[in-house]
Amino acid sequence: MSAASAKAGGHLRHLDVSGCAEISHGGVIRVLRANLNLTRLVMDEGEGETFRLRLRPHHVVALAHTLGGRGGAGSSAPSSLPPPPPPSPRLDVSVEVAGNRELEELREMLIEASGGNNSTPTPASSAPPHLRVGGAEVRIVALTVSLLFVKAVYVVQGVGADADENDGEEEEGGAAGGGNEAGDPMEETNGRTASHLADIVNILGVRGLRRINFGEGALRCPRSAEIILESVGEACASLRELRVDGGEVLQTGSTRRWFSAALSACRATLRRLTVTRAHLLPPGNAYTSRGGGFTLPDTLEQVHFEMPVRPEFFERFISQAVGARALSLARRPSGGGRSSRSASAAARWDPKFTVELAALTVAALRDPALCRVTHLDLSNMDLEGCEQLEVILNGVAARPGPCVLKVLSLAGNECRSIGGASVSGDGKLADALTKALLAHAGTLTHLDVGALPRVAMHAALECAPRLANLQTLDLSGSQLNLTSTRSTAAANAPDTIGRALSTALADPTCRLKRLILVHCSLVAHDLREIGGGVLKCKTLVAVDLSYNNNIGDEGCRELARWIRAGSEGGTGAKRIRGKMKAGGGGLARLELECCGIGDAGAKCLAVAVAANLNLMRLDLALNINIGKSGRAALASASSGRSGIWHQLTTEDTPWAGSGSDNDDDDEDRDEEDNSYLTDDDGYFASHRVSRPSPWSLD
Repeated sequence: MSAASAKAGGHLRHLDVSGCAEISHGGVIRVLRANLNLTRLVMDEGEGETFRLRLRPHHVVALAHTLGGRGGAGSSAPSSLPPPPPPSPRLDVSVEVAGNRELEELREMLIEASGGNNSTPTPASSAPPHLRVGGAEVRIVALTVSLLFVKAVYVVQGVGADADENDGEEEEGGAAGGGNEAGDPMEETNGRTASHLADIVNILGVRGLRRINFGEGALRCPRSAEIILESVGEACASLRELRVDGGEVLQTGSTRRWFSAALSACRATLRRLTVTRAHLLPPGNAYTSRGGGFTLPDTLEQVHFEMPVRPEFFERFISQAVGARALSLARRPSGGGRSSRSASAAARWDPKFTVELAALTVAALRDPALCRVTHLDLSNMDLEGCEQLEVILNGVAARPGPCVLKVLSLAGNECRSIGGASVSGDGKLADALTKALLAHAGTLTHLDVGALPRVAMHAALECAPRLANLQTLDLSGSQLNLTSTRSTAAANAPDTIGRALSTALADPTCRLKRLILVHCSLVAHDLREIGGGVLKCKTLVAVDLSYNNNIGDEGCRELARWIRAGSEGGTGAKRIRGKMKAGGGGLARLELECCGIGDAGAKCLAVAVAANLNLMRLDLALNINIGKSGRAALASASSGRSGIWHQLTTEDTPWAGSGSDNDDDDEDRDEEDNSYLTDDDGYFASHRVSRPSPWSLD
């Protein structure tokens, strides 16, 4: 993005970074400063869960005033072209609110920008499409809210008791977790918070709000959740994605009914639904009674319920969920690195995903009248045996009709007992996985089998060359070589995962383009073991080895070989496109985030980078041992390629804050500025409330 901005020579007028997970606030701010004619900025998070460009309310105000001040201003860059008519400054953004203070700030801004009408939702046909803030048109297309409702506490004669103790099913006319007496400060606070969030939803919903993410603490109070969900159903006529916390919204019959009503009201536009912590559904048979459950819209394209393991709920849910093209029952990765798929460090819970639930899943997947699933994610299911996966995979293999499965993720299902010993049935699981993969060999493009039992991973790697359209293989969370836990003789056995992977990559029929080996405990020996396959694979252009802390400087010598192998042919981006069209490989992207690399390793990589201009992206973030000399070598080797890491960013040193991407300018900052700064510029620190936002571009 920075390189493209520089080529624009200050003439850039429109910037759209929607869905860009690897672009930071600082990068956008630099582009804005370099292009004084830029008056149209779009930062819509799209479908990316890792989107980092959400703005706090005070950032929106600062940026709107900045762009508003540019309306009608001419470009400062010389140009022989006649000046265009002054564009109307416009800003499309995703906003994040954490806590009541920011909620109040956002509400006040929206009420002022909308003319003060917040009591009832304005009809979409009569509401202006944009809000006017600081001379710019502002549209908030995505809203994330969290940490609004504190844990309700009952105070009886000076003794406190958690309200969560009364979180069972509500009585007729009552509400679980409610029960506070009239005038109770907690009840009043929660009611006011709910009313204010409903005001925000009412204002934004009729102005094109497309995405709402209710994070932890946003719907915690059942009575407040009803108010908020009612506003969503009434005002959000253009909503495309909704994310909620199942531990909050599915706890009582009333919240489930309001949730169902909101889904029904938004069904014309709603396409993606995510319910985290769905495993926290309370026990009972209320889900099958009249009004006790809820109905999924048949227009959904993507459904993610995190482990909805209550049998009384699951049968009805799965028969509706398979109507979406993308179905996920996965729990979120936990432990390890940001991108880790390893489930070993994650918490365990009861009840488990049973064989009976697996059979219900298969029945739904095999029903041609109901099922449209092409993307199936069963990652990190905390299984204690292989039988559940075996049942599902046999069902996938025997699925009637044309083979349409494109994405299959089974990562993190190590199938181990609580004691850590392998359970029986690995061989049957391997056979079931082989049948499932070959049944969909003509359509699978993405396969994630990291941290499965070794026999199952071997089966997947043997099948990989026969999957004609497979482009991405993810083995994250797996240990490719067992030298750290087994004897040297066992590590040198021919059936190690590393050797099997190398064999699969070296197969002439392999068409893999992207290999992901995040958090695999890799060392230099492992890289040499799989290196033969990497160098022989004709199509491989991207490898991700992040969060393998023991690669170190020694491993960089092998990685330099991988980089140099793609140094032949053409120039720049044309070179990459030409090699891919011809079926050729050569790394264009190598991710080495947090791999224990120091100056020696960085310099070794720099020599290879200079020799291979095909490499457009080299990520070395969070390798804190790379000093000035290593960064200087990489900067010299980059030859203007902005994707080659060569300077510290806030991701490497978060204590540097969002105002600087360089650790060498400490002498220009006062003592206070050297202390910790979060990405919101210390907004919650009382002594920095008046600190100007970096989005003001001052």
